[in-house]
Amino acid sequence: MALTMGNIFRYLPVITLTGPRQSGKTTLCRKVFASLPYANLEDASTLAEARKDPKAPRPFLLNIRRGSSWMRPRISRKYSPTCK
Repeated sequence: MALTMGNIFRYLPVITLTGPRQSGKTTLCRKVFASLPYANLEDASTLAEARKDPKAPRPFLLNIRRGSSWMRPRISRKYSPTCK
């Protein structure tokens, strides 16, 4: 799976990895994309900062928690060719 994710990232600007809690999603992504900056929106101060100023370095690894659904439309508008 790690090799596949790395290959996909060459062509797609956003990868979404979903699954049950505590199943290793973040661990896998941090291993595959170790060189990317990481933001964890499960941390309250990081979440507050993201709401205040949603700009981030690119590329980056973002851990979106439940309740952060306000961020998904922003990501879609930024990266989806159908939303421009």
